[in-house]
Amino acid sequence: MRRFTLLAALSLAMLANVGASQQAAQVEPTQVRFVHASPNAMITELELRDVDGVPAVNVPSFTDLAYLSATPYVPVAEGNYEVLLRLARGDGAPSAEVVLPQSFGVVEGRSYTVAIIGLVVPEVFEEPDEGFLAWLQDLFTAAPHDPTLRALILDGVWETPVPPDEVDVRIAHAAPGTESIDLVIAHVNDTDGVLATVSYAEVSGYSTMSPRAGTLEIRLTDSAVVVVDLAGYEVTPGTRYTIMLTGTPIEDVPLRVLMLPDD
Repeated sequence: MRRFTLLAALSLAMLANVGASQQAAQVEPTQVRFVHASPNAMITELELRDVDGVPAVNVPSFTDLAYLSATPYVPVAEGNYEVLLRLARGDGAPSAEVVLPQSFGVVEGRSYTVAIIGLVVPEVFEEPDEGFLAWLQDLFTAAPHDPTLRALILDGVWETPVPPDEVDVRIAHAAPGTESIDLVIAHVNDTDGVLATVSYAEVSGYSTMSPRAGTLEIRLTDSAVVVVDLAGYEVTPGTRYTIMLTGTPIEDVPLRVLMLPDD
């Protein structure tokens, strides 16, 4: 009887260890990617650091990150971080170092998108009465929101897979100087449905839709004015997407859309 009890205890311990190992193996790594969505920031280097200013362990820095580009996901340890940018200047002066004001924490098993949004404040405006520079000058003196360079943190928590015939979509507003926007599905039966409404520097939650149900549009809030028609953007069923509006309302730096797969 004593031998049976001992064997049973050993078996239960082994099963518990196997179960713990399987559970640990199922935990997804924490990942971060970066998106350059600032129209006038010339990013020569991007570095992830802890809040003490020490570069994150085993996380590469990204050099010459182009506007409207996204990096691959990179694994990071759980903790709190900040983003350091080195910015080129058009006048040939040495690059400027900028630590973005938003620090952020990451937890195990989640994926994060860190979007660099807003505008670099130029120290000197050349020809301020014309074009983009004039608009930029006016924006910094009259905008109701803060248009300066910042990070927009998009948290990804995906506990269940997307159904194979549907997509999950969310909208992120990264276009300074642009009014609040609606993500709208224009149904095939000529009816419309608003999936989400966001203002500048905001991101919505996910909405699930069938690609066969209609096409997506970005409109000004409570308006029929279409900012961007997304009918030409292909989506893969069973996938999650972040739709990010970038650019400005000015023709020199037009509004653009990034369709970012999140899985």
